[in-house]
Amino acid sequence: MKYLISHYGAGIAVGLIQEEGAQEEINLAHNIFNSTVHESIFHGTILFDSVKQFRKFLAFKEFFNSRQPNTQNEFSLWRNAFRKAKEVMQNNCRQHNFMFQITAANNSKHNIGGYQDETDYEC
Repeated sequence: MKYLISHYGAGIAVGLIQEEGAQEEINLAHNIFNSTVHESIFHGTILFDSVKQFRKFLAFKEFFNSRQPNTQNEFSLWRNAFRKAKEVMQNNCRQHNFMFQITAANNSKHNIGGYQDETDYEC
């Protein structure tokens, strides 16, 4: 398993489990989709708009890794990249809502989110 996927707001958060290649994936996601990254969770957590966008990210990653000048036509490279992205989604990803657990732990630790009346004023 290489990726942990969690729902997070309107999009998803993808936790990078393996340290090897994590920085390259963070840079690629930022350069292609302008994705935000939380570096304090796992070896990085990349925020995507949807699972479809994450699948496109995996396809771009595979396309750039397999691209060789003048070897194949670009259509077959893209087809193989999307096929490989589908395999990665099936074999190397796991669904786990870790962001809800982290958010709940932070809210209870700092008492954030509840009503807090700091001062009582009389008019």
